[in-house]
Amino acid sequence: MRIVFSGLDCPMELLAGECITLEIENQALFAGLVLSLLSEEGRYADEPYSV
Repeated sequence: MRIVFSGLDCPMELLAGECITLEIENQALFAGLVLSLLSEEGRYADEPYSV
């Protein structure tokens, strides 16, 4: 699976069975990403994303 946020430099690829950790130090960006995922609005979210 690949998840892409417009606010990040490159896509993240998540492979089955691998432990993936993403650390976001910018609190505002982290909050925006979480709220966008919770909204389930995809490319129409505040921080647009695709899965």
